[in-house]
Amino acid sequence: MQVIPDNEAYVGLMLASKLQSLMGRDGKPYLMPEPLMRQLLLSAKTAERKHMEAGDVPPMPDVLGKQVTIRSGPFADFVVTVRKVLSKRGQVVVDVPLFGGMSEITMGVDAIAT
Repeated sequence: MQVIPDNEAYVGLMLASKLQSLMGRDGKPYLMPEPLMRQLLLSAKTAERKHMEAGDVPPMPDVLGKQVTIRSGPFADFVVTVRKVLSKRGQVVVDVPLFGGMSEITMGVDAIAT
């Protein structure tokens, strides 16, 4: 849910919901940047997948060592190489170019396109 970040909206939302807190800075509501929100949603989806039974995980494509394109999240449209396949969790580990080097990122197999 997105709310205009002003004090009235903040107080109204807190009173009308069962929320215990909202993102804020210096006692004021904070409008989360869209790329960060997408990453958090992807992380939540990934955490949900970790709790699946092994039989519920979809079959994994043969992508080990192959180049794939990230379809969603802050790294959308990056072409990356799959370094590990975590088939029991429905995830892959890819190398993403960050800060002049490569960083390993774990993501759900549904976030990549072969």
